[in-house]
Amino acid sequence: FSTLFLMFAFSMAVFAQESEKTIKKADKLVRSYSTAVSAGTAKPDDMNKLKEAATLLESVPASDPFAFYAMQVKGDMHVAYLATDAYAILQSNITNQPAAINHTDKAVGGAEAYAAAYKAANDAMGSSDKKVAKRAKKVLKSTQKGAKAFSNDLMQVGSTIINRAQETNNEEDYNAAYRVYTALAGINDMMTKAGEPVLEEKVAGDIQYYRLVTGARGAATPEENKEIVMALLDANYDNTYVYRNSYDIFKESDEAKALGYLKAGQERYPEDADLVVLEVNHYLQAGETEKMEQVAQRAIELMPENKSLYIVLAEQVYEPQFQAAFDANNVEDSEKFFNKAVAQYEKVLELQDDYAAAISGIGLLYYNRGVKMAKAAESITDMKLYDAKKQEADVFFGKARPYFERALKIDGNNKLALQGMRGVAVRQNKMDEAKMYKERLEALGVN
Repeated sequence: FSTLFLMFAFSMAVFAQESEKTIKKADKLVRSYSTAVSAGTAKPDDMNKLKEAATLLESVPASDPFAFYAMQVKGDMHVAYLATDAYAILQSNITNQPAAINHTDKAVGGAEAYAAAYKAANDAMGSSDKKVAKRAKKVLKSTQKGAKAFSNDLMQVGSTIINRAQETNNEEDYNAAYRVYTALAGINDMMTKAGEPVLEEKVAGDIQYYRLVTGARGAATPEENKEIVMALLDANYDNTYVYRNSYDIFKESDEAKALGYLKAGQERYPEDADLVVLEVNHYLQAGETEKMEQVAQRAIELMPENKSLYIVLAEQVYEPQFQAAFDANNVEDSEKFFNKAVAQYEKVLELQDDYAAAISGIGLLYYNRGVKMAKAAESITDMKLYDAKKQEADVFFGKARPYFERALKIDGNNKLALQGMRGVAVRQNKMDEAKMYKERLEALGVN
């Protein structure tokens, strides 16, 4: 048994020596190619050196004692690929998506190879095999040197791909950019632990920010997005998008935390209207009218020309308050809130006098008030009082008509105005007109 064991150990040692020779050969081929590229003497056939190196490296199993060395050479090989003329073509032609994705694969592959080599070489430093430990020390040093140089290539590829993504707005390109920046962040983390970060602190923050922006397009998982945004918050990174994204990430799982990030962002960037609008939408969806009104008024101070904010106040705050006050027979409050709703639409028209949504909105206010008054009249048994209340309702139907007509002159397919005109025609007993508006609505798919 002991003899068999010694024979097995001997054969394993011989096999390890052979694998190291194989990797050395691949290493030599990669270095030869890289030297030629750097000197500007590379020929098209020289690419075969990289192909041969790749074949040699593939023959080394992951369980080999020198596998970490193979990983380092793979990293060097990817750097060599990115140094070819094809990369220059990519830089000058961002519309070439296959080339963009191909070079993303090379960039990410190189980063992953270096990261794996670094970890495996670190583990192998304590090997009882002196040859393995000695090679691990060399690989660790080479990996750090290669990774540091490679970070510049990753920056260039990332910049190229993200510019392309902004040009095309293509999800594949955003995914590619996310992969590159994630690889770059990984190399920086690896080198930082080794005491030699490849990126300055500000640049490292920028890389995480690019990961957040590109990852939010679907490339990153929710957990990855959360991890990135928390790192940026911890680093006190200076960009409002971090706080907006923090809100989006936590709004479903932790409402209090989400609002806390919004508030923190507003305190840090008091002039950023988008953060306030997010809060408006939050309270709008939550049905918290009073809070929404307060925040919307603050948003208007920052964005006085944002027409949507006035319309939100009219439709979601003041009109419901008018209706509630009317139903409670609170004449004073119903009049106050009705006038406030009209005033919001009029502010929109001061900004844009042909804004159909605001024009039809005023028409709808008058129409709905007429409907409420007509309904209230139905409970009156005194005919004289009934007629008076009915005529009062008709006045509001009459006031609504010109607004709907004006809106339809601007937008003939304005569904709200068409519905309003059909309702007014019915109330005014103009049934042929009501039928015509009904048919126009049906042609638009509205019953």
